[in-house]
Amino acid sequence: EAGVFDYFFNFIDELGITPIFKDIKPDSNTIKRRSLDYFQFVILYLMKTVLGIEGMNACEPLLFTNYFAMRMAHFNAHQIANGIVRRGLDKGYRGLGEIRGTLNNDTLDNNIEKINLRDLAYAYNKIIKTLSQKGFFPKKLNLIVDATDIETTPLFPGCGRVKKERPVRRKGKHHYKQQIDVYGFKLWAVYVASIEIPVAIAIDQIQVHDIQHAKEVI
Repeated sequence: EAGVFDYFFNFIDELGITPIFKDIKPDSNTIKRRSLDYFQFVILYLMKTVLGIEGMNACEPLLFTNYFAMRMAHFNAHQIANGIVRRGLDKGYRGLGEIRGTLNNDTLDNNIEKINLRDLAYAYNKIIKTLSQKGFFPKKLNLIVDATDIETTPLFPGCGRVKKERPVRRKGKHHYKQQIDVYGFKLWAVYVASIEIPVAIAIDQIQVHDIQHAKEVI
């Protein structure tokens, strides 16, 4: 992993992409206290993606216990050895706690979900623009524009609400449609048709009409 991370971070540094990641911030309404630079959580999630770790629960054994990776994420030796989160330690033998890594899965999960979605979209588009200027994309592309609803719970910070018809089945009767409240966001994306990579995105609340950001992403 050390070689992979070293290559990856040197690559984004040389392209001038690292400052773009540093500009990604959490939604100010969701942060009560902050013990770490938010950029560290962004780095950790990038590492998770680069390593191909699919589930958040696998981060502790595969990432958070990796000394080199934690140093690259700007954690100091004391934090790596002792951890930054004391909650949820394994009880171990005779109730003695055992450090499972620099932080636990919930810490990364709970912080990365607080990301400001508009900052995220802006950063993504800026990175794509940087790659395009460096010649990573051909001048002519076949593109597809799509708007997709991303449903959440009503408690998700910043989510919108819209009325939608959903099929409901009653015992012994046919399905019928009922108006219900649906919460979440909407993602507009322009994809490269051949490889399905988004080259531009926009994010807004779920009730916003599909046409609203279509011209913007094009």
